[in-house]
Amino acid sequence: MHPWEDWAETFAHYLHIRDVLQTAIAYGVSVSGPVGGAADAAPLYSYPAAAPTDFRAMLEAWFPLTYALNAVNRSLGEGDLYPFVLSSAVIDKLAFIDECVRGATP
Repeated sequence: MHPWEDWAETFAHYLHIRDVLQTAIAYGVSVSGPVGGAADAAPLYSYPAAAPTDFRAMLEAWFPLTYALNAVNRSLGEGDLYPFVLSSAVIDKLAFIDECVRGATP
């Protein structure tokens, strides 16, 4: 992949994460439930209205929300709404984009 293509795809994915979390805030959506059953060790809760101050906080709201949305879709016989697995390398790229976005001046 060309580096510019990689940047564009990663930036687009970052915008999806931010947009979905903002939409969750707008509709008062938060996820609270049992710790077990999550796809990884992250606790199953999401409070996006807490206005994440850093990228790690965004992910702490993002992962449980997507686990819950995927579970709802599966209950309806549909495929995962968010079928992606974010590897550590991808998380690092997304964190870098977050640094760029938060550091930008209007």
